[in-house]
Amino acid sequence: MLGAAHGEICAALLPHVMEANIAVLRAAYPTHPSLDRFAETGQLLAGERDALAGVRFVHALCRDLGVRNLRDLGLGEGMVDDTACKAAGASSMKGNPVELDHGRLSAILLRALDG
Repeated sequence: MLGAAHGEICAALLPHVMEANIAVLRAAYPTHPSLDRFAETGQLLAGERDALAGVRFVHALCRDLGVRNLRDLGLGEGMVDDTACKAAGASSMKGNPVELDHGRLSAILLRALDG
């Protein structure tokens, strides 16, 4: 769709998807085991047993590695709605710890447009 490398697109999305998952889990499923896994990720990556510490680490890593944002990879704001629809039906979403609705997917894409 964008002509960019799949891995770079995934990297550009990763911290935003992590953050969205954590927000949904904390709000709707505060005892979900995935919250412990996100906290463990924070411990492993940032030395802090906090889910958002892992998100901050991944954001910084993407910046330090020069991972381009979605806008620089060719995604425009006018493509967000269609991309969110396609993402919702992607097989990779089956492994997500919670369902992310269209609005949440669109918000993730909008945040990832500019890093």
